Amino acid sequence: MKSVMFSKTAAALAVALTVTTLTLPNVVYAKKLDKVSILYNKFTVYSNGFITAPAIDPKTGEERSYTIFHFPKEQYNNKAALEVALKEAVLEKIAAEATQADIDRQEAELEVRKEAYMTRAKSVNKVTVDPKTGAWNFEYLHSAYDIEDINGYDKVSFRKRTFYPPNFIEPVVKSMVKPTSNGEFEYTYSVANGKNAKQFIEKIFVSSNINLTVTPIPVTGQDARWFDQQHKACKPRISSPKNVISLIFCNSDKGIDYQWYTVGTDAKTGESKQSGIYPGQRWDNLRLTVPHLPSVLPMHLEGFNDNDFAPQAILDVESPAKDKLEQLLNTIGKEVPVIAPQIAIPKPYSGAELAKRIKADMQTWIVKKPGYELQTGNELITPNTLVALNRQFDLLIPALERKDKAAVRGIAQTILTQLFTPHTDLDHHKFIEDDEKHNTTPKRRLAIAADASVTNTATMEPLHRVAARALGFNLMYLITQSEKGR
Repeated sequence: MKSVMFSKTAAALAVALTVTTLTLPNVVYAKKLDKVSILYNKFTVYSNGFITAPAIDPKTGEERSYTIFHFPKEQYNNKAALEVALKEAVLEKIAAEATQADIDRQEAELEVRKEAYMTRAKSVNKVTVDPKTGAWNFEYLHSAYDIEDINGYDKVSFRKRTFYPPNFIEPVVKSMVKPTSNGEFEYTYSVANGKNAKQFIEKIFVSSNINLTVTPIPVTGQDARWFDQQHKACKPRISSPKNVISLIFCNSDKGIDYQWYTVGTDAKTGESKQSGIYPGQRWDNLRLTVPHLPSVLPMHLEGFNDNDFAPQAILDVESPAKDKLEQLLNTIGKEVPVIAPQIAIPKPYSGAELAKRIKADMQTWIVKKPGYELQTGNELITPNTLVALNRQFDLLIPALERKDKAAVRGIAQTILTQLFTPHTDLDHHKFIEDDEKHNTTPKRRLAIAADASVTNTATMEPLHRVAARALGFNLMYLITQSEKGR
């Protein structure tokens, strides 16, 4: 492409460069100006070593300024060398402008094709849900290339695909917490999968904002040192039965994520394969030990599916179909409320400060969190119950500040009564471990229509039982410390 263009402009270029042919004078240096010297009033030399010179643009016939880069200072008085350098500068600029013009043309063409593709996709792309199987069905335009690649619009096809979400599980979870001899708290979970489930439970994880005071080594790429440090800092805090893998990810800014999973072996091939809690099975003794008091967090569980694609990757155009998909993605997996570490004990210890933290955490049981668009009806406490508990905590906090043991006992008894009222068989012994019949199932009840619209049909209760247990456990800790005079 360049050789053709250069041959067309060679004659015009030769004529254009004669304009700059002058007798070379001695170099005159300026003292303060950025321009160090001026040659013939045509070639201007700058302090960075660049030279600008005028020549005629072969395309327009107009005079333009061209730049000669890094011209040797000792060659300033070499007329022939200057002319050759100027010719090269003109040719380079012509080539650069031609290349840029070609880029501009391609980008304009890309925008036209992209707009046509997106317009068509908005009307074609659809997502529906099979009411019998629960499968997600997609109809969409598919490009053979990235839609930012101009070639991608030459091979656009219409496709249909089916996605089976990892939701066909029936999780039942028992969560327990007890103090350890060294002042920490051991959290233990048992997870079962109902016998009528259609998938085995593949993923189990909980996210907490607690800080385990881990300072990661700065990571460059896949720096193994960072993972080694994470392992050393966190691995002793998490455990599981044989053949179940425990993982904990510590982040000093965002808290921790902890999870359990397993990998089985194919009986025929001997190769590794995905495995988990099959229908009718149960995992016990999934443990985590940390120095934090409990709250209630969602344990997220997902079933196994063998889909070979991600739904969000095929609907890449803003459209009603993509909006529906975004809502569907929020329904992936099942979430079960569990007792989990969340509240840091102040150091040095202050009962009043700890009570403030417990009260602040309690507010999150009703406030919708960003990203949880379908949390309506999934709160752990009703507004009236929260108001009543807040009122008692507003009395408890100053009593703890005064170290008034009698007042602390009296207010705590009132709060415990409020916890026991909606759960008549609950007592302080069950704060640590509840009866099997009260094992927890997903609170969120989602109804997904054939048009992929989603509603939450969960009902409210004054105070979720797991929340009552967590709050009761924390209250007993406050009372115990108060009786010790702390």
